[in-house]
Amino acid sequence: MPGPPVTVEPLDVAKWWPRVQTKVRRHPIRTDIGFALLLGSFSVLSNQDTAAESKRSVEAAKVAAAKATTAAVDASTAALAGQSSVKFGVIALVVAALSALPFALRRLAPFWSIVAAVGLPLLGWAVEVPDQVVSLLVGWFAVHAVAQYAQGRSLVWGRRLVALVFIAVTMVSIVLIATDANDITDRASRFRLLFFSLFGTVGMFGTAWLSGWLGRGRNDHVALLAQRAIELEERQDEQARQAVFDERVRIAREVHDVVAHHVSVMGVQAGAARMMLAKDPAKAEAVIGQIEASSRSAITDLSRLVMFLRESDDPTSSGVTDAPQPDLEQLPLLFDESRQAGMDLTVESTGSDIGVPASIGLCAYRIVQEALTNVRKHAGVTATTRVSLSYLSTGVEVIVQNRGRIGVSGGGTGHGVIGMRERVALLGGTLSVGQVPGGFRVRAWLPLQGNAATSSGHFDPASTDSQKIA
Repeated sequence: MPGPPVTVEPLDVAKWWPRVQTKVRRHPIRTDIGFALLLGSFSVLSNQDTAAESKRSVEAAKVAAAKATTAAVDASTAALAGQSSVKFGVIALVVAALSALPFALRRLAPFWSIVAAVGLPLLGWAVEVPDQVVSLLVGWFAVHAVAQYAQGRSLVWGRRLVALVFIAVTMVSIVLIATDANDITDRASRFRLLFFSLFGTVGMFGTAWLSGWLGRGRNDHVALLAQRAIELEERQDEQARQAVFDERVRIAREVHDVVAHHVSVMGVQAGAARMMLAKDPAKAEAVIGQIEASSRSAITDLSRLVMFLRESDDPTSSGVTDAPQPDLEQLPLLFDESRQAGMDLTVESTGSDIGVPASIGLCAYRIVQEALTNVRKHAGVTATTRVSLSYLSTGVEVIVQNRGRIGVSGGGTGHGVIGMRERVALLGGTLSVGQVPGGFRVRAWLPLQGNAATSSGHFDPASTDSQKIA
């Protein structure tokens, strides 16, 4: 019984052609070498007549040697002629096989590719290689390679060699046609032959060079896009690193502002409780209660801060949180806490805080908080401190100045002032921190419109020398 019919699926070019292109782009040198071997084999096969002619020459030489009867010298001469003919035919086949060499060199060495494309056809004519089609084809690709792949001095000398070959081929064509080398007697036919010869020469060199020049432009464009992609990726990485750094600075600033204030207050209260513990236990117990309240407040603020940082990183978060974001309305609580710790504090306020943005209110609160913390750490709670708040139409001015000794309770790391400078810089303001006669002063200007302009005659940050403290 006959089997089922065999169906042959048609070749789907749309599927395998992209794969071939991908492999060629991935291994261009191997592809060129493979095509060169294929073209070389074709050139050898197309020049088999040369080998056959050599064989016939050898047979003729043998016959001549057998018929030679005059002398042994005639036989030897015929034999040598046959050997020369055989050797000549082998050389022709070798030259034919090497005619595809320029194609293999076109990416590796474009200049030497054009040199081989010029030299091998001349050598082929010298050894009488009858079929030079492959040489003409790879010559086109050699000119294309110089225009597209050559760089530096190779490009300069390659251009000169291509121009020299073009002029030589043109002149030879003109001379051959003008001197009746083709046995053409008709003048019109001669002109037609000259026209087509020049047209073919110009077309061959022109198309090869133009295609190579366009390929060079495409390669340069691709290289430029790749460079821009690398630069963009590096810029994105740098922005990501900067964002991480800014986030770390923000976290450190918030933690410092929350922890330093409460810890400094608890330190002062603990010292007072220790001194009063033996003399007035009831008052010492009240101070200890204040320490407990301060510690709970610090823990609450830290918990809210951690929750705020977690929710700000969550893309599903609505952004509404009970994070510790104090403002100007909470300044009285801060002042009361400092007074309870024993600080001699005076507060002056000018103008109204209505309409002050929350960002400026938070910054002003943190500056006052950090300045009071520094007073407790460096000047002691016995120092007289004055806080001045001025609400102007162009911005908010904050001045915290104390009178008393400096540096009596240890040094700091300077992170507090750094945090204040960062906060003020983000709002486009200015900050002046330094010693004044008899004490220390922190002075900040926070513009409402995000610029560093100061009110005329009211705030001059350059009037005070800045000095870093904790």
